[in-house]
Amino acid sequence: MGSKGYRCRVCGKTFKTSYALKQHLKSSHPRYYYGTRMGIPCMIITAVVLASLFAVYLTPHQPTQTITKITTSIQTTSQTAPTTTQTIQKTEKTCIVYFTYIGCPNCAVTDPIVLSKWPMKYRRLVVIEYVWRDGEITHPNAKTLGEYARIYHSHAAVPQIILGRGKIWLGRDEVPRAEKPLSALKANPCPLISDSKPISKSFEEIKLKELPGLPKIWANGRILISTGGGNWIFGWNGSRVMAGDVGDKIMDEKHLKQLLFVEDVRGWLRGYRFEVLEGVKVPFSGSAFPPSSGYVPAAYFENAVKIPVEASDPPPNDSEDSPINLLMLTISIAGMDSLNPCAFYILTFLLSILLYAGSRKRILIVGGVFVITSGLCYFLFMAAWLNVFLIAGEIEILVWIVMGFAALAGILNIKDYLYPKPIESSGRLARIGASMRRLMMRKSMLALTLGSFALAFTVNIYELICTVGFPVIYTEILSSYNLPLIVHILYLILYNVIYVIPLAAIVLAFAFTLGGRRLTEYQARVLKLVSGWLILVLALTVLLNPAMLEHPLTSLQVMLMALGASALTMALERGIRGWIYARRVHSSPRAG
Repeated sequence: MGSKGYRCRVCGKTFKTSYALKQHLKSSHPRYYYGTRMGIPCMIITAVVLASLFAVYLTPHQPTQTITKITTSIQTTSQTAPTTTQTIQKTEKTCIVYFTYIGCPNCAVTDPIVLSKWPMKYRRLVVIEYVWRDGEITHPNAKTLGEYARIYHSHAAVPQIILGRGKIWLGRDEVPRAEKPLSALKANPCPLISDSKPISKSFEEIKLKELPGLPKIWANGRILISTGGGNWIFGWNGSRVMAGDVGDKIMDEKHLKQLLFVEDVRGWLRGYRFEVLEGVKVPFSGSAFPPSSGYVPAAYFENAVKIPVEASDPPPNDSEDSPINLLMLTISIAGMDSLNPCAFYILTFLLSILLYAGSRKRILIVGGVFVITSGLCYFLFMAAWLNVFLIAGEIEILVWIVMGFAALAGILNIKDYLYPKPIESSGRLARIGASMRRLMMRKSMLALTLGSFALAFTVNIYELICTVGFPVIYTEILSSYNLPLIVHILYLILYNVIYVIPLAAIVLAFAFTLGGRRLTEYQARVLKLVSGWLILVLALTVLLNPAMLEHPLTSLQVMLMALGASALTMALERGIRGWIYARRVHSSPRAG
């Protein structure tokens, strides 16, 4: 503003101070003041949050598998038959887990719907069924229900559908209502259990040998039935197989799962070892009741084979609990967090005061202590959160509450860009500056070091409020990996080393150039905007699409979405304020 003062955008009057302009707008133009100071930021945040929700939640993030061509060769006793080639397009599946038992009257109503009707109606639906007979409380599938109920915080009751954490339908009336959300899903990973915690994997990625109990897998009007010991029964309707189709090759799990969706079943089986059965009858709960009850007793498959299966190696894109993927997430989230505008602003302010001493040694001591103390405070803060998640991480509501606060922290950072104010109050900066000047007067290096540590510790405890989002989100993700405690600590150390690298670079730049440039308030605002969107998008990802975190490119996707949202926010803010200003100038006869 300078000598021209602060000009009112509505009437054109100028004022000597921003405070006088603010009071003028409040009293003379309240609609403009409150509309731009509150309405515009709320509108912009709402618009971009909705766009981010669409990008994070509604858009599928599991890449469609590439087309694979499988060639099988058939050998007969005296000659080689022509090679059969099939092309399989693997698409994303919607996977659910269903519990039922034979003799349950409510299950007798839902079994035909879930196991027969839905898989025929929704060709990408996969139902993993666990069933046992009434009274068989020691059956492996009954025990599996108890494990699922404990881990997914549900009731050990049937019939029950589990779509994911917090997405459970239980009972005769509720189970059919799951069709509506299922029909709207493009894909859903299978809700599984591992080491007493819930996990999610796409159907293509799951290892059949690791499924608990004795499951049946229904899909596309076909069925796979586990008989234990690595043997499966496959039932289907359509073209039959012949004794001459039997070969010597042992089928792997990947090939077995594709039997549920392949068009030419006979061609897919040819050359593998299997036993031809006379069809298969799969009982529903209704089979325990007399025919007069009207329940559907069973599903019938006119063709069936018994197949010995060997477990295949995990797919190359199976990144669940992958150390490489966790390492990439650690580096990327810590790198995002290192762009901390509050720490930048305070550090450059402290160093700019030290420049007047003209001592490179003192700059390195105070700056180095500040950097080390920042890393130490951050480490202790993150270690405390990690313990919280390790102890109570299975409490679903806790994750929602903490991620909600993290999202709120991101929104507040975005608000600080749209509703600008000094990143630190002048009074606080003055007190810090006075403390630094007192430190500079001390000739003892030990006193300077201890004083710098005390001051830096106090400042960094305050600064944790400014950047609470990233460490909370990262520790929640880290706690979901089943790792030894020492490995968790090593990841926290790595995170904090990466976090302080930009701060250390600032200290070195000041020390060796003795330059007085520090972060401007506008630059700090832009950094807060970007970090706010990064925190918000990460929190939404953890809450709404945690499976996305299993993919190595997640960090890049989050970064691009946050940068895009930041650019959109800046463009909307400039455009809307410019449009309002132009309207006010055009309609005001006093505007200059």
